[in-house]
Amino acid sequence: MKHVLKLIVVGLIAFAMAYSIGHYIRQNRRPVEPEIVKPEDAADLPDALVVYCFHGDKQTPRDKKIERQTHKLLEKSFAAELKGGKIVWRVLNYQKPENAKFAKMYNLGTTCIVLVDGRQGRWGDWKGFLPQTWELVDSDEEKFETFMTGEIRASLR
Repeated sequence: MKHVLKLIVVGLIAFAMAYSIGHYIRQNRRPVEPEIVKPEDAADLPDALVVYCFHGDKQTPRDKKIERQTHKLLEKSFAAELKGGKIVWRVLNYQKPENAKFAKMYNLGTTCIVLVDGRQGRWGDWKGFLPQTWELVDSDEEKFETFMTGEIRASLR
C-alpha cells in the first residue's frame, strides 16, 4: 500500500511539473508574424495588379517555360489590361541582393508566379501559385493557361 501511495504522489508531481512546463512554454512562445508587403518595403509597386515571375540565379528549362507561358497568356488574354496599365508584368531574380526582400515576403525558394495587388484599397494583397505552377506547367499549356487566367481575372475584380 505504501508503494502504491508513493507512485500516485510521484505521478501527480510529474503531471503537475509537465503541465507547468507546457503552460510556461505556451505562454512565452512568441508567435511567428508572417511578413507582409508594406509600402516602405515595395515603394515601386504600381497602382495595378502586378504579375511577378520570380526565379533564381540558375533557370532550368522548366523555369523558363513557366515564365514564357505566363507572359504568353498575359499578352493573349490581358493585352488591353497590360497596355492600359491595369496589369504590370515583372520578371525578377529573387536571389539578387536588391530583390532578397521578395524571397522573404513571398516565401520563395524556386520559380513562382505571384500576383500582387497595388491598387488603392488593396495595397499589398498577394497570392502565390507555387504548387499549381509546377504541377500545371508539366501537364499541358491549356490547363496552365485556364488556371492562371481564372486567378488573374479573380484578382482584377
